[in-house]
Amino acid sequence: MSHFSPLGSILSLLRASFERFPVRNIADRLHLVLRFVRKLLPQPSRAFDARISHILNLLETHDETSDPITSAVKGLSSFFPLPPVQLIPQGLWPKESTSRIRVQTHLKSTFADAVNLLKTAGRALSPADGKYLRLLLTHYCGWSATYPEHMDDPWVKFFQIRYPQLKGLVPILDSMTYVEELVDFPDGYDFRMPQFFLLATADSYFVYDATDGEDGLRTAGQTLEDVYNGLKDWRWADSSEEPWGFVEEEEWLDPIRYFPHYYRKENGNFGVVGWGPESHEEYPGKVSSPGLIQSLRGINFGRSKYK
Repeated sequence: MSHFSPLGSILSLLRASFERFPVRNIADRLHLVLRFVRKLLPQPSRAFDARISHILNLLETHDETSDPITSAVKGLSSFFPLPPVQLIPQGLWPKESTSRIRVQTHLKSTFADAVNLLKTAGRALSPADGKYLRLLLTHYCGWSATYPEHMDDPWVKFFQIRYPQLKGLVPILDSMTYVEELVDFPDGYDFRMPQFFLLATADSYFVYDATDGEDGLRTAGQTLEDVYNGLKDWRWADSSEEPWGFVEEEEWLDPIRYFPHYYRKENGNFGVVGWGPESHEEYPGKVSSPGLIQSLRGINFGRSKYK
């Protein structure tokens, strides 16, 4: 062990303190070690959502390239490497001026994954398509490329059953949270309900809106530029002057049974909001092992005679 390692430094300090201030029994020594280690441990980090709120507050008074913003974003990524977080450049989504931070709902989706899905749908990606795909991946809903292993999920079957006339319909981007990734989100993270979905056939794009209880698949155009401009202008909303048209459904299905919304239970495990078949399921949370302080607390140190 190097004498310059953190642990070596700690042991040297402890050794020096014992030599300078002799301790007469093992219980006293353990008490001293415990107090010493407590002082060395870092203070609990600010919660993920609190850091997001802090950055949003800074954005109200600071430019996105300013040092306070840059420092806050780096601090967030340092304490919470997952989920991926992106600062949305001002002006990309003018009607979403207060939504300046994108929290990705998938932990490992990439731009290349989305490109591969477009190829699966029969799409050849042009340079312009690549540009608009990157813009779409900045949307605040946090959608990203659907994992191949989730192509048989109930929510995918929902689209296949409801809209069988859309032959070769492929999910491209979705805002689901995947059950196997629940434990990798920060403690206390507030899982959001699914919001937008981008799907494609060989000749058209479609956007499904699930925000705030909405339920409708709309035809969004023939290019990703059409999708971006329509999403930017809120053509998914009935209040739009030119809303996207709905795709007629062949069979009505209740979306709550197909789009699970997870939450963290008091026991640390995860449950599903709603009354579908999965509503009674419980998924295991993190299995934590005791740290140094917890291990030391488990020892009966006795009571010191020397105070």
